[in-house]
Amino acid sequence: MYQVTVLLILTFKGKDILKLKHDNTGHAVTVRNTVIFNAFVFCQIFNESNSREPDLSDNFSVETADIILESSLKSMSKSN
Repeated sequence: MYQVTVLLILTFKGKDILKLKHDNTGHAVTVRNTVIFNAFVFCQIFNESNSREPDLSDNFSVETADIILESSLKSMSKSN
């Protein structure tokens, strides 16, 4: 539910929050959409890491999930 709230706030109030009112309209929309996409990705990563059970007896699956999460974070930081 928090994810929908965050994305809707960014969609409708993004220009005000990011102080893009006086920017070129095309540039402001591009920046706002980029921030919305990045917020969506971070919400998904947060959901993935938060939804795991802390007391898993199978350590291999936890290590695999950590590797997947770590590689996705590294690939996102390299793309910038």
